[in-house]
Amino acid sequence: MRDTRILMAAPSDYREFPVGGYTTYARNVLPFLGRAVCAAGVDPDAEGARRDGIETGDHTVEYVSAGIVDPHSVVPVRVQVASKMLRLRSRVLAWEPDVVYSNSPETTVALSRIVSGGGIPVVHHIHGTSTDTSHSPHIVLRNRAGTAALTWLLEEAVRRSTLVLGVSADSAQIAHRSGRPFELVPACVDTALFRPADPVAVRPEAPLRIASVGRLDPVKNLSVLVRAVRVLADSGVEVSLVIAGDGPERPRLESLAAELGLSDSVEFLGTVDAEGAAEVFRAGDVAVLTSLWEGLPISMLEAMSSGLVVVAPRLPGIAATIEDGRNGILFDGHDPADVAEAILRGRAAGGPLGRRARRTVQRDCSAQVVGARVAELLDSVARHRTEGER
Repeated sequence: MRDTRILMAAPSDYREFPVGGYTTYARNVLPFLGRAVCAAGVDPDAEGARRDGIETGDHTVEYVSAGIVDPHSVVPVRVQVASKMLRLRSRVLAWEPDVVYSNSPETTVALSRIVSGGGIPVVHHIHGTSTDTSHSPHIVLRNRAGTAALTWLLEEAVRRSTLVLGVSADSAQIAHRSGRPFELVPACVDTALFRPADPVAVRPEAPLRIASVGRLDPVKNLSVLVRAVRVLADSGVEVSLVIAGDGPERPRLESLAAELGLSDSVEFLGTVDAEGAAEVFRAGDVAVLTSLWEGLPISMLEAMSSGLVVVAPRLPGIAATIEDGRNGILFDGHDPADVAEAILRGRAAGGPLGRRARRTVQRDCSAQVVGARVAELLDSVARHRTEGER
């Protein structure tokens, strides 16, 4: 019996573009899907688009680039990705997949149109349920029409799918509205790379080291974290904040840190690779998120896997993973004083929370565990299709 042939699609080059959850998830899960896998993606440059394979540890996965996308174009990236994925028709059909595993609404809608005539099932993975475009990097989408368009895109992707996966329980509501079966499958982390420093402990007597890793976009709301550092410093806490990542908010955040007299306390590292992010977390005591909305943020899981106490807003995907006071700290609202208080709670709780956080990730969100689960579900969908043809 031949291996299930899986076509995996993501709006990513499976390396470093774009920075964020799609790329990290795709890179982490790909090695565990099996050997009969073809990865379809998009690239930021011609060099990447010329690749025909991706190294995944002990083997190479075939890679098909749908083309080059320009994140600075007036045309939203989602539109570019959908358009280019449609051009893969001949290559997709020639590869003869048993199942398509799609990781964004635009790739699902595009690829489902390609394979619909052949009865090839599509499995859609919802990585975030918010369709609010008020913080979109594309100005043309920052309105009700943009939100309506994204809502339609997500719901259409679900309607076109045989099975829906989601990183949090609220994803299930979208699937159930369309009558589609749903399986809860979280994001995943390389737990070997993101590991604790030795020993795992928060030292109450030492300077408090706060870590933040991620894109510097308005939705991440990092100005609240910078202001929370000012609150901590004013209360006599010796504190430093390391921000790893880049994006449109960086100049404003740097100006804010200078305005608040925190230039010596807040360090901006710029973009770091996975190894760099792991080093940032291992050097920290507490990792903080202040996002206005999230699905299941991979940077949070990476911090938890690194044994840090994570302080984060009480959003659905986050609260499904972090139990306040047990394996992390949750806060409500976005007042800097409340965030500062939550950070101090995390510091006081110390190493036990960090150790429980790592155990949570190892149990539920390691790349090996999640990859094996996804492979099992894809194989089941493919086998069901094959049995139906007999």
